[in-house]
Amino acid sequence: MSVIPAISNRNNENTKTYGNSNNQNPTINNLITVPAGIAAGSASAFAIKVVGQTTVVGYLFNLFERIHDVTVKGFPLRKIADFANKMVDENIGKRKNGIIPKELSFSYSTPENLKQTTRFLKQQFEKSREKLPSRNPLTFLGKIFKKASDLLVGKLPEKITLKKLAKEACYIPIINHINVPNKHRGCIFHEIGHAINKCGNFFSKLPFRADNVSKYFVLPALIFTAMFTGKGDKENKEKQAIKQDSFFKKSRQFIKDHIGALTFASFIPCMIEEARASAHAVKFINKQGGLSKAFKAGHSKFLQAAFLTYLALAAITALSVKAAVSVKDKTVDFLNKKLS
Repeated sequence: MSVIPAISNRNNENTKTYGNSNNQNPTINNLITVPAGIAAGSASAFAIKVVGQTTVVGYLFNLFERIHDVTVKGFPLRKIADFANKMVDENIGKRKNGIIPKELSFSYSTPENLKQTTRFLKQQFEKSREKLPSRNPLTFLGKIFKKASDLLVGKLPEKITLKKLAKEACYIPIINHINVPNKHRGCIFHEIGHAINKCGNFFSKLPFRADNVSKYFVLPALIFTAMFTGKGDKENKEKQAIKQDSFFKKSRQFIKDHIGALTFASFIPCMIEEARASAHAVKFINKQGGLSKAFKAGHSKFLQAAFLTYLALAAITALSVKAAVSVKDKTVDFLNKKLS
């Protein structure tokens, strides 16, 4: 008689277990909750970036332009260009293992000559393609990897066109060319600083190279890891399970728990490169006898304001990525409860 209830209980337990598994399928749930969570996280990151860039970064950029305009007032483009040529001449042949090549070219864009500047850049790129080897597949994959990770955290793909380059102050290493718009002509010395870094020795080139690696591989890998790692045992307070986790799983959880700080850290090579370029510019300007103290002080101040925009962008990106991961997890939890 005692055997019958035991069999009955076992059958009841089996029936209960099978009933629960039919009502809740984790695989099907994940196909719904995870994409929805990523979409919510991406939307929250996009909102943070829009607000941050229009307020903090916008304020700092306006500050840079105000200081710049006051500083270069009374210094026409021709006079700025003369000092820029002098800075280049002083750095040609100065270093044994790396100098600014004599082929370094300049363009000073204005609204009137924008088409001409764009056409010139196009010609320079066409010439460089003839000299360069075939495109590195690793670079191509890195760009795809970066665009995919950008979408996860609410950053829309941005195409860099020649017309856009012609409107910006920038050093273009692939064609060894510096473009500066007339309205930002005071930045020419900073851009020459980038050329000095790029054409210097191994340690001088290191921040630029590290920035490319960080931008196209490190940061995308961090974002993918954080977004596709589930909630850790830490949140469930299962300390014994944490001890038994593999090193790979612990590493993934560490990246997710510290994604904000790691994202900010990925911008360090970029900030080092920018700071060193500005240091070259300030050092050159401060030793010029033909420039007033007001110009020297203003030049240093508007470069500091420009550097703060990079610092603010790093902080905003870190905050937006952290928010994307957090909102994604909360959305997945919420939907799982609704579907269970």
